[in-house]
Amino acid sequence: MSVIVPAYNRADLISESLDSVLAQTYRPLELIVVDDGSTDGTAGVVEAWNGRRAPDPEFELRCYRQEHAGAPAARNHGLLRSCGEFIQFFDSDDLLHPEKIRTQEARLAEDVQLDIVYGRSSYFGDIADWNAEPYVTFPKAGEQPLTAFLRGGCWPAPSALFRRRACRAAGPWDEDAPILEDWDYAIRLILGGARLGFVDETFLLYRQGHDVRPTVTRRALSPRSLKGRYILALRWLEWTRVAGYLDRDVELWFSGQLFDVAMMCMSQGQVDLAREMLQSLRRLGLARPHSRHAETVYLVVAGLPGWCSPALMRSLHRSLELRDRATS
Repeated sequence: MSVIVPAYNRADLISESLDSVLAQTYRPLELIVVDDGSTDGTAGVVEAWNGRRAPDPEFELRCYRQEHAGAPAARNHGLLRSCGEFIQFFDSDDLLHPEKIRTQEARLAEDVQLDIVYGRSSYFGDIADWNAEPYVTFPKAGEQPLTAFLRGGCWPAPSALFRRRACRAAGPWDEDAPILEDWDYAIRLILGGARLGFVDETFLLYRQGHDVRPTVTRRALSPRSLKGRYILALRWLEWTRVAGYLDRDVELWFSGQLFDVAMMCMSQGQVDLAREMLQSLRRLGLARPHSRHAETVYLVVAGLPGWCSPALMRSLHRSLELRDRATS
């Protein structure tokens, strides 16, 4: 069993995350930490943590360092160095339930047809609450896996346990993706025919606050990330068509994504990119979660001079919010 943890400037949080790995009731366990070029002493913290823990012949920690290249590259590095039949991807600021790996490994051992077993996930701040409300939705009876995933992001990568064969079939994490690389990995797995199992328990606490997620949010609105979301959506759409999964529910999700990202681009002043997205949406002819009238209005706004489109975009949003409040 291999736990792979990419770490970048997590000196203040990583010890708590590593404690949750050490607390796993499953053994034997190898923990692989890949320091992604940290500049805050993360590697030293990990070394000190390893020196404090009690000896355990069935628990091994190995640390590697790479030049800063991002979490996907660190996960790929860790996967190449790992030996376990089962793979647990984990982030350096979150928490695993002590029974997570044991419970999910037992499910995979019980059903050799399963490739991935996932559980519920909840947010936490400073205090771990394993009874907190889960933050994602889960498959309905008879719902196809891709629809369930797109509808609610039903298994963040750390909430799942993977067979190594599934990771080999999916290929490496996309090191060039500026955003949503975990969604890209999951969609590849689903479209590749990976068999999923679900355990109805909360096994992952996903950290909020502590200056962890605001950086992610700011990065998500950067021009590179907005362009990346557009490229990824078109990539996933093509994969979905080829795999034969493109039903109406999936079409609605893709069209909604393209429309929403176009609106974000316009409000951030990326008017040319917004125009390109809206024109792509019209050209693709997908089922629409909004009216053609709305799309036409936004296409007209996108066609205005760049200096006035963002301001008008924000005014449109405010008008819609006021209208919604008045009718609620």
